[in-house]
Amino acid sequence: MSKSTHTHTQNLIAHYLKQNGLNDTLRAFELELNKKLNIDVVDESLQTIINDRFNFLNLKLQHMELIDDDDFSNNDDEFKIFTPQNLALIKSKNINIPKWSILSPNSKDVLKLGNLKSLIIHSSSALMKLRDDDDAVINVGLYITNDKNLIIQDLDSKNVLVSKSNLHDSVANKLIHAIPNTNIVLSCGMNGQLIIARLVKDESSGCYDLSPELKIQLHKRLITSISYLPIDSNSGYISSIGWDFKLIVNKITFNSDTIIECIPISDYKLMTNGSCITSFIDLESNLPIILIGRLDTSMISVFTIYNDLKLLEIAKLSLNDSEFSNHSFQPMNITMVDPIQNLITFATNHIPYMRLITIKFPSILEILSNYDDFTTLDSKILEISKIQTLEQSFQSNIPILRNIIISNLNSMSPQDKFSSPLIISRPFNKNGLWIFGDDGIIRGFDLSSGDVIEELKTHEGRIKSGFVSNGGETNELLISCGAVDREVVMWQ
Repeated sequence: MSKSTHTHTQNLIAHYLKQNGLNDTLRAFELELNKKLNIDVVDESLQTIINDRFNFLNLKLQHMELIDDDDFSNNDDEFKIFTPQNLALIKSKNINIPKWSILSPNSKDVLKLGNLKSLIIHSSSALMKLRDDDDAVINVGLYITNDKNLIIQDLDSKNVLVSKSNLHDSVANKLIHAIPNTNIVLSCGMNGQLIIARLVKDESSGCYDLSPELKIQLHKRLITSISYLPIDSNSGYISSIGWDFKLIVNKITFNSDTIIECIPISDYKLMTNGSCITSFIDLESNLPIILIGRLDTSMISVFTIYNDLKLLEIAKLSLNDSEFSNHSFQPMNITMVDPIQNLITFATNHIPYMRLITIKFPSILEILSNYDDFTTLDSKILEISKIQTLEQSFQSNIPILRNIIISNLNSMSPQDKFSSPLIISRPFNKNGLWIFGDDGIIRGFDLSSGDVIEELKTHEGRIKSGFVSNGGETNELLISCGAVDREVVMWQ
């Protein structure tokens, strides 16, 4: 047993003794160990771990009942990558794992952004509209560089529309996103500030510019990731995580003629810093879902928003069913691979190769039914909102869901402990994942077979950032930015 595991076990025992009022026993335990134990660092209790173990054994029996012997009577590729537990879940939920779509980009081009080989530290894409009454959209790529420059490019014509320096004054940019089908750009600085700006066009000159409209101190420290979730065509939620240990949600309202409003809804203090974030709508209840991966744990925190007033943590998802430890790895990136079936893939920090863990995300109704006193969805949400604080801590009443993993696959994409994994789902009706690797290769991965289908040799050395864009109904654009060669490459 390693020293860290040994210490964690002692903290779990101390937490159990404290929670059950066994203070004399706790003092005797600390005296014998000759050290003060920290009971605030555990996000699972000893009781919860033991309950999970019993539940796991019961699930194992159920799985063996669900799986027929003939499911493993052959060595078909269809079954070789799945465990009995995976197959039982796939069978019981009628899951259809998307197979790789054959057509993929094969033409490589180096883009000229006029950035003089400065390092692009973040990039993204969106279909943008300059006016609500205008049907025309522009397929743009957005880039920020290490010398405080922001670039917006028309991906169809490959022309640079905007090149703007020092949007955040003397502070460097960290993240850049656009709200789809609007002219709104979200730019995050290294100081935790969010600037909301509009992409505007001078009709007389035909030139584009970026016009800042709102500045918000979103986090006290660096913003590490943001996610935009549309409510309707004129509003949505901006969810963000930062180095201040917080998940923060704001509601933004806008149209092309009025001033943008961004109203704080709620913030929630996490036990460790967030590593990745995504948001989507639960199709059954129409409630927003926010998923947060965190450092030092393989648990995924599941949040919803109550009545536009409060963030609620309603469950934790375990990505580590096989080992019953929540500290051996952590998720670093998330992508939705099938929004209809709620299939979500996580990229981990495993070394020497990133792993891809795909889950079947349960509905909010399924999640809340794991509470002992569940009656109806609305009543349970209301009850949680009354008793839950806005700081993550050990809470035994938050259920931990484990029977959710469809596959756990080796991506064959090399990485080390300093890597920032990047995986992106393919657009439109194309199935599969693109993995932007530390070796400069973009890999096309088939989740149904566990195979690397495509290897696009793109950069000399690590890929710093990238995105997948819709280049039309039959087209697919891959844009990647090299950390070593500092090139911006488009595959189409």
